[in-house]
Amino acid sequence: MYKLKTIIIAVCVLFTACGSDDDGSTSPTTNVYVAGYEHNGTRNVAKYWKNGEEIALTDGSQNAYAYDITIDNGNVYVVGNESNGTNNVAKYWKNGTEVTLTNGSHD
Repeated sequence: MYKLKTIIIAVCVLFTACGSDDDGSTSPTTNVYVAGYEHNGTRNVAKYWKNGEEIALTDGSQNAYAYDITIDNGNVYVVGNESNGTNNVAKYWKNGTEVTLTNGSHD
């Protein structure tokens, strides 16, 4: 009788331990964003990466750098600068569209 009780308890514990913890809800999707730049062989290209996929912000005709990134209400904002050949021009990009903050007459 003792063996039978032990087996029944062991089976109950086994089925309880193997129960599903799924409450039916789904986990929120987490995206990873990174701002930076990459050398194309001649110049630095401002870019950001979303989940490892790169998005170029500049064409590589001048040196450009992306320094920081934030996401607000689904909009991606990246701050950085791009050379105009003489000085650096402060910029930000909203969803990849460039917005110039300075005229580039001085650094």
